Amino acid sequence: MSTVMLFSFNILLKYSCFQDEYDDYYGLVGGHAYSLVGVAQVGNSKLLRVRNPWGHGEWKGPWSDGSEEWASAPDSSIKSPNKDDGEFFVSLEDFLTYFSQTTICSLTPDFDRDGSADSLNHILNVYGEWAGKMAAGFHKLLQNPRFCFTISEQGLVDEGYIPLVVQLIQQSEKRKTDNISIRCDVFRVLGDSINPHRRCMALEIQGKKNNVYAPEMQSSFRHKLKPGSYVVVPSTVEEGQEKAFLLRLFTSAPLLNVRPISQDVDVVSCEHEDSFEANGKIHELTFERTLFGEFVANKNAGGQVSHRESYHLNPQYQITIPDKGEKVPLVVHIMQTCKEPQYPVGFRLFQMDQGVKLPVDIVYLYDHYQDSPADITGSQSKFMISWDVDVRYMLPPGRYIGVVHLDEPNTEKAFAIVFKSTEHIKIK
Repeated sequence: MSTVMLFSFNILLKYSCFQDEYDDYYGLVGGHAYSLVGVAQVGNSKLLRVRNPWGHGEWKGPWSDGSEEWASAPDSSIKSPNKDDGEFFVSLEDFLTYFSQTTICSLTPDFDRDGSADSLNHILNVYGEWAGKMAAGFHKLLQNPRFCFTISEQGLVDEGYIPLVVQLIQQSEKRKTDNISIRCDVFRVLGDSINPHRRCMALEIQGKKNNVYAPEMQSSFRHKLKPGSYVVVPSTVEEGQEKAFLLRLFTSAPLLNVRPISQDVDVVSCEHEDSFEANGKIHELTFERTLFGEFVANKNAGGQVSHRESYHLNPQYQITIPDKGEKVPLVVHIMQTCKEPQYPVGFRLFQMDQGVKLPVDIVYLYDHYQDSPADITGSQSKFMISWDVDVRYMLPPGRYIGVVHLDEPNTEKAFAIVFKSTEHIKIK
């Protein structure tokens, strides 16, 4: 026995036909936007009810108005449509074949997934432009325009998060023809260092997995953020693409201390990481500490270990792992400032004997070199060219010395180092 189900709803959804391949195919208009206004099922056929906003011009394929497919529908089913009013039915299979670029507009997003829309009544508009050196593109991401803001505990939803929607709109004079690929990244501020010579901010990117460049007039991104300070960075995919933009931030509570970040401020960044897997177990990284440093010629820029006369001059950190009855995770990120030149950065741990104090000399480091703890990949050293060099350990309790270095002695570069763990660890 045939069954019929009909549903109506008011969802803003648009999609368009392939412009070249299917233009005027079965009555469809290439590159044209249609609206989905309902769904139905007739027997085993799943149908979508679609509206052409022009009020005329309909699908002429299977399940179109007056088509032979309607003869198989039971009498109690949907009345066979036969009117050129711009509305028509199309099968799900044909919809997937001939339509593309589906967009679902969420006017009131449900961040906590409780079935009720969350209130995002606070809107911050930021006007800016990609111009000159601040039209930096993807490969110099953090040299694009940068804006800092603070999220308070006001407006917290479940699990202690604040909902944030970021909308980036590019100026367009010819609509689709002059659109460039854009995206917007949000970073959490790990630390902010100010000294007489320079200011440096350490950042951690948020939500990268679903953030891609798209040649759209506007792109929107959702985030769930904890209270704290953040930096938002709109960018184009290619360097030198100059354009004005509007950045809109939707939140459940007012954003505080909103301000641009000068290009004179050095910025470092690392990937988002709040857990990692080792030995078949997920370790939640609840401890975090960020320290800032700088390699200075003839002082602490000692180069790699082959430079025996200066390797021990590199920055040294004392790391104390507490006794928890098992090995403790330690994650280290070494981030150099995101301005050329980019240098190879290295990190190595050494056992720290009882009674030893920092800094240790080259004899101590050479004597303990072969006994260095290995990371979770089995390597005793990490040395690579990257803005963010990361290394992960599972360490027994005790004291360790972490040495950060560049390749050649007297190479100058500012950096930040972030330590993360499941336990509170002491760092000097």
